[in-house]
Amino acid sequence: MAALKTNKRRIRPPTYRSLMASKGIDKLPNERAFEKVGRLIDACRSSRHAAGIERALQWSDALEARGLNSAEQAQLNYFRANAWSKRRPQHAQAWR
Repeated sequence: MAALKTNKRRIRPPTYRSLMASKGIDKLPNERAFEKVGRLIDACRSSRHAAGIERALQWSDALEARGLNSAEQAQLNYFRANAWSKRRPQHAQAWR
């Protein structure tokens, strides 16, 4: 995600390291929790970020336990699919 410009000040999205060092999603409202899960998945760009994918999937389980509405559940399924696709080795898609 690109940095946002507001009032001549750039706001950068959180990094992989900052997301991994954060306290998680337990105290966040659903909207913010979804944002944090999605950002962590997006920040996981290589196999060395396997721990980040695992954490994103754990946070997804915690979100689901909150009792989501159907739209939120669909979004969560999309996020999980993205996480699982990053978990799969790149060579597994070579047959395409």
